Formats: sequence, structure tokens, C-alpha cells
Amino acid sequence: MAQNPESNKTIALYFYIIAFNGDPSAALEYFASDTFKINNPLIGSTKTSFISYFDGLETSYPDRTLTIDRTIASNDVVSIQTSQTWSSGAKYKTLSFFKFNDSGEIKAYWDKRSTIN
Repeated sequence: MAQNPESNKTIALYFYIIAFNGDPSAALEYFASDTFKINNPLIGSTKTSFISYFDGLETSYPDRTLTIDRTIASNDVVSIQTSQTWSSGAKYKTLSFFKFNDSGEIKAYWDKRSTIN
């Protein structure tokens, strides 16, 4: 099946927004492949560690905000740049990448978060 970058972009955005806003289990259930891998030592590498990380954010920073700055898709890869403000007042820029399989499911996720001074 040929890749559809626009469809992949939409899926990545829904995945990110759903996970960030407190339902990482649903994001994984709806959009991740069975072989989904995370490449982030702060989050871990499994679906369970992904859920734990985002559930922890929801508990520790319930009033955090997310702004999608830009989304770029090319073939089977989508990149999302965000601005985030957490309840603690900390501000971050993130760059997240999503790799898709031929069925339109996310098979890999990795990101980089930097503090804004």
C-alpha cells in the first residue's frame, strides 16, 4: 500500500493530542501498530511505559497546554513541532517524529524536548 502523507499527518496529530490530553491508552489503541516502539529514554520503549509517562504528566501537570506549531509529512514519516506550557510554569518546544507502516498505523515514535528560557 502506498503511503498517504496527509492521512499520516492527521493520524499523528490525533495521536499526539489524545495522548497529551490524558488518554494515552486510547491513542495507542486507535493509532499504533502491534509492534509500536518508542525511542525516548525518558519515556521507555514499550506501550506500558508510554501510558505511564503520559498518565504521570496528567497527574503532575493537569493544566498544561499544547500548541501545534507545525506539522510536516513526507512518505512514511511525520514531524510535529509543539509549544508547551506546564502547570509548573515551565515552557518547552518539542519536535516529535512518527514512522508509519504500510497499513497507516504508527510503528515508531521519538521526540526531543527543549526548555524555553
